[in-house]
Amino acid sequence: MELVQTVNLHSWYVQQLAHFTWNLTEKIAAKDILQSAIGQIVNTNLPLFQNECEALTASQLNLLLAIVKGEQSLTASAVMNKYGLGTPQNVSKNKLRLQKRDLIDKTPEGFVFLDPVFERWFISEYAH
Repeated sequence: MELVQTVNLHSWYVQQLAHFTWNLTEKIAAKDILQSAIGQIVNTNLPLFQNECEALTASQLNLLLAIVKGEQSLTASAVMNKYGLGTPQNVSKNKLRLQKRDLIDKTPEGFVFLDPVFERWFISEYAH
């Protein structure tokens, strides 16, 4: 169950994580093996993640950072100033662009990353 939850039920990553975990396991898939398998998934997808971020503007990257930091009111003055998001119109435009790129989605709780492994990598690269 932990394997499935680690990748937020994302079917493609569940399969990848199960595969890498299986290859690393001799008898029992302990947490350290699961973490190593996650590292392999990140490394496998690293070029894709890097290319995706290179294609984004600074304000789009900053918007992703605000989302990953749990900001809910993305057009609040304090949030826009803290993350350099520009104007409310710019925030709205960037939210739509990031949604069209399938990077984020709107949920009742706010915006979330669609790709849990990309989110994990993004946090390690941009939110440290």
